[in-house]
Amino acid sequence: MKSIVIYASRYGNTRRLAESIAEALHTRGEVELLPADEAHGIVTTGANLLVIGGPTEVHAMTPSVVQLFSSIERGSLRDMPAAAFDTRIRAARWLSGSAASGIARKLRRAGAKLIVGEESFFVAGRANPSTGESPELEPGELERANTWAASLADIVETSSPRVPGKTV
Repeated sequence: MKSIVIYASRYGNTRRLAESIAEALHTRGEVELLPADEAHGIVTTGANLLVIGGPTEVHAMTPSVVQLFSSIERGSLRDMPAAAFDTRIRAARWLSGSAASGIARKLRRAGAKLIVGEESFFVAGRANPSTGESPELEPGELERANTWAASLADIVETSSPRVPGKTV
């Protein structure tokens, strides 16, 4: 199985989650782990799974994730198994927003087949730019990301193999 994990991260939390996801997927095969700003033009040839995540900022995706999707043409990820995740504060989704819902919408627009609903991982508190404090992941979130990724691999492994290649 070949997986591609693309992420954006401002304070390191989403990067740590992406690394945990990649670690779990690596037990099933090859994994490419890339920051969103380095993922433009990535070839998904032979990939079985694409996972994209980023922090929720002002109820939406970060600029680097928006920019990534601006380079992905409609339908270019046709039938690519995919999943979306974000980091956000623990609050009602209507209150905090969710980058994962935007990522999922953009993946569908590109033709990807979401194999699960979008997933949120939680940070404790908000960043405080005046003090330089950044939020930390809530306890257990890295382990939850690892388990989530293993479930993604299970879904992909039980579905039909993917052969066509695309460029993101």
